Amino acid sequence: MLQISNKEQRKRETKRRSFGNYLRSIRISVNLSSKDIAELAGFSRPTISQYETGKIIPTIKNLDRLCTAFREVGIEPYKVSILRQKHEDSLNASSGKVIGSVLRD
Repeated sequence: MLQISNKEQRKRETKRRSFGNYLRSIRISVNLSSKDIAELAGFSRPTISQYETGKIIPTIKNLDRLCTAFREVGIEPYKVSILRQKHEDSLNASSGKVIGSVLRD
């Protein structure tokens, strides 16, 4: 298994939290609970919580489901684009593997 430095690990965690924090901020900006967005996107509430805390990163397919749900409730397209960019950044910062619908280190 590849060893990574503490500095690199912190960088990866920061990118994952950045995605999760942005996801939470756009959800809150339209007064949706995590349960609401979970139902709209077809996820469980705990899955949304794990995305928002950076514990897991959605696959591209699941990110598409989130983005569709946000567009349906009127989130501006540029905010959805920023979410996609933060997702890409978090994937590029990680060397983990995708297992099922989540990325794990």
